[in-house]
Amino acid sequence: MDFKSKRIAAINDLAGFGRCSLSVMMPVISACGNQCCPVPTAILSSTDGISGFSMKDLTDDLSVYLRQWKQLKLSFDGIYTGYLSSARQIETALSFLQDFSRPDTCILVDPVLGDQGIVGSNCTDQLIKEYHSLIARADFITPNLTEAFFLCGLPYQEYPDERTLDLMGEMLLSKGPKAVIITGIKHETSIDTYLFERDQKNRIFSPRCPQERIGTGDLFSSIFLSSVLQGDSFVASAKKASDFIAKALFFSEEQNIPVEEGICFEPFLGQLSPYFTQRSEMI
Repeated sequence: MDFKSKRIAAINDLAGFGRCSLSVMMPVISACGNQCCPVPTAILSSTDGISGFSMKDLTDDLSVYLRQWKQLKLSFDGIYTGYLSSARQIETALSFLQDFSRPDTCILVDPVLGDQGIVGSNCTDQLIKEYHSLIARADFITPNLTEAFFLCGLPYQEYPDERTLDLMGEMLLSKGPKAVIITGIKHETSIDTYLFERDQKNRIFSPRCPQERIGTGDLFSSIFLSSVLQGDSFVASAKKASDFIAKALFFSEEQNIPVEEGICFEPFLGQLSPYFTQRSEMI
């Protein structure tokens, strides 16, 4: 089998209960046949959508955590940044890119700022300034619709027209990334993903599940980056991620999984394996 496992650094928080962030990224990246090396920015007892959670911020611990990695002279095929709660954490992520990336490292930034037209209380002017610096280093950015509007400084629209989406794609590309993927664009029966490169635009349709859940962005970016690193095209990688999410969303609803627990993706992990794909093609 012509396959080589890639090494991906995943910078995000870790929730003990609930499917999001590193608790999604680690199994999904691994199932795709790649090595996931987590860099936890915080530890939570559960996702913040479940009341009563506790959190330990690890910003001050990361320099010690990463000291050994420097001594080991580690580098990565891919680096994926997720939720960063402060300007200091973004500065740490920028330093990480400087210390651990190679010229051929694929960098994906998921600018986790909010959803459903609402951004987090931590979204200060300084945080956004630092985020623009991080986005400029990225090969790919994967904002949802809310985050795309916020990063562009435009008023949020739940149902933007094609012209507005094209404008945001152009504005985000002008900030430095090679490609922009805007997720979570709602239509009556579908939820779409728009993909922008310098010279082209693509649109991926997915059936819309009535229930919306946390963790979809983590699932999408983990599958997308893993697929790109294995040589799949930009569009094929995004479609693979979108199709997987749609399948897991409808399954979660059928199984009556509480919404706050996220997407029940575990039964489908085997389908992400390159060995599963090869066997399917042979049948």
